[in-house]
Order: sequence, then C-alpha cells, then structure tokens
Amino acid sequence: MCNTTSDNTYLNYLNNYFGKFDESGKLVESPVCREERQYALFLYNKLLSLVKKDSYDKEDKGLLEKIGLNKNAKILKVYYEVTFMRDFFYKNKCEKIHNFNGLLFKFVELLLNNKYINDSIREEIDKLIDSPLNDINYGSNSKKNKEFKQNFPIVSRFISAMMNNKADIGILYEDLENKRHLKLIECKYESGVDVYDFGNNFKMPQYVIQYYITKFICEKLFPKDEVKAEYPVLVSFKQKNKNSYNACECCDKHFECEKDKEKDYCIKYLSYYIEKKLIEISLNDLIPDNLKNNEKRN
Repeated sequence: MCNTTSDNTYLNYLNNYFGKFDESGKLVESPVCREERQYALFLYNKLLSLVKKDSYDKEDKGLLEKIGLNKNAKILKVYYEVTFMRDFFYKNKCEKIHNFNGLLFKFVELLLNNKYINDSIREEIDKLIDSPLNDINYGSNSKKNKEFKQNFPIVSRFISAMMNNKADIGILYEDLENKRHLKLIECKYESGVDVYDFGNNFKMPQYVIQYYITKFICEKLFPKDEVKAEYPVLVSFKQKNKNSYNACECCDKHFECEKDKEKDYCIKYLSYYIEKKLIEISLNDLIPDNLKNNEKRN
C-alpha cells in the first residue's frame, strides 16, 4: 500500500483527481482516476444535455460525429449502464406482452446457424428446445437454468452473454429523414477489449454481442417501432493513440467487409475490425468546468 508523505501531497492528488488543467482548460497533467465509469458518466451527462435540442454548437456537433452520429442528428433518449435484455425480460414477465424467450431462442438459432456454425454449435442447435420457459431468465444462475446450461454449454453461454451484457451508454436518436436509430457506446480508459469465450474456439468481442442485442430488440422484440440497430462504438478517454477512428458502417456479413475496403479501419476479420473502431474523446471537453483544477484555484 502506498503512503503519502504529507497532507499537501494527498490534497494535491485529490485536487487533480480528474487531471490538471491550465487556465485555458487544456489538460496538462494526467488524472489520478482510472475508472472508466466515471468518465462515461461525464459523457452521459454531456449527451443528456443535448436531448431534443433543435440545434448544436460546434463542439457538440464534433462530439456527435466522433461517436458515429450525423452532426444534425436529434437525440431522443440517452441511457446509462444499459441492461436492455434483463429489463425487457422482467417487464415482459410481468406484463406478458411478448414471448421474450421464444423470440430470443429463435433469434440465436438463426444467427448461429447463418454466421457461426460449426459441428459443436450445430449439434446443440439441432436439439434446441422450441418452446423455452417464459419465466426463466436464461442469463441467471438459477436452479431452473442449471439443466439448460448443462445440456447446451455453448448456446447457453451465448444467451447468457446477451442477457447480462451492460453497455456504458445507449443513445436513441433520429436522423435527418426522421428515422430512428439505437446505438450503444462502450467506454475504456486503461482496460482492454473484453472477449467472450463460449467454448470450442467460439469467441466474440463484447461489441459484437452488443450489436446483436440491439438487433434483437429492434428487429425481433419491437419490429413495429421501426428503429434501426446501429453498430456500437468504442470510446477511449486516455488518448494514448495518435489516430482517431470514426465508426465505420460495415456490412451485415461481419466476416467480410464489402464497404470501404481501401480504408485502414475496415479490415476483413471482425475481431480486428472491432479494435480499429476506437475513437478518442478529449478529457478537456468531457470533464465539467467546475471539476477542472486550474492555477487560479490552487
């Protein structure tokens, strides 16, 4: 455990907890805080301030473009630490609006059959139950779910990943043609890319899972709402890379990118493609002015 040498040193760390800024607001000393959720909260609050605004200033437009939105997109809703799957499951369990688990199992069956099929997955898909129990959260560790996990080790892990994934931020927005879109944002500071391992060499980055979550919600659970599922974006707050990458709209094949092949962030294999979706948002613009420490306040 590290010990501080004096109160002044300790207070200095606290004063510069989110970084040290000069009088112009420029970050001149790295922050002490390494918690990405803290910076995600700052970003959430900034996006929340733009909800239903008719116009944006130059900085706001730049922020929207960085996260893959048109600078004139109208933000309708912003969500923090998004758990859509669990929330909709329990809402549906109470109100019985949809056959949630039936729709989910069908979605997973078609998805794995079309894109990720191998002998192990095929064996599980062939015997996958057609009518799952509606009162079971298939992402939980309940006794009712134990047998399903034992019989379907790969598929159950995939479904569990969809049910339990929690994106940092979700945005529901409207484009210039008044069409609505749903996009998830995953925030990073020092941590790396999370990858789910479902067994039998079947792995998937968390951002792909998040994309399938939005597709399931938009296309299967609420198709009449006509909301388009957008590809998630990865945001870095640490700014340790020289280049920034805006979100690239990849084709739906996921393993072969048919669009913009000449660009360096459009790569054949999805895992690499995901890595290149990194964008950077400056702490200078992210942290509220009242939390920035400058020379005048010291």
